[in-house]
Amino acid sequence: MKFLLPILFVIVNFTLVFSESLNLVNDSPYTLTAEVQAPNGLVLGDITLAPNEQSQWSTDMSRTYLDVPQDANFSLTPFRVVWKCQTSGYYSVCEAVSPGATIAANTCSGSKTCLPKPPKQKEPKCPPCPTCPECPKCPECK
Repeated sequence: MKFLLPILFVIVNFTLVFSESLNLVNDSPYTLTAEVQAPNGLVLGDITLAPNEQSQWSTDMSRTYLDVPQDANFSLTPFRVVWKCQTSGYYSVCEAVSPGATIAANTCSGSKTCLPKPPKQKEPKCPPCPTCPECPKCPECK
């Protein structure tokens, strides 16, 4: 049992040393998706947060298969965090984010607004009439 503790200590420290993390806070009134990118725009991952929800994103959360050059001129940091609306468009963008930082959607630059969802099409109140295919306008159905 005593030999397991040092092994566990090494595994935990290895993970902490070789993973990068961000604390993401959705302080907006909208459900947003935080997309984490490398400086060159390569998408590293994303997470969707409800209003007033927060979460931690880490490079070791899930398997990410990246085709990146293995040289000293390429880096995954500093990160870029793009806060995206659920409908379309961007809420805000944070540039040059350091690993370990806490990023709130309203502290980044951008429009800080999302378009409302388009209204759902209303179903006809009655089935199509035999004499008129446009039921709501048909006097026989009213």
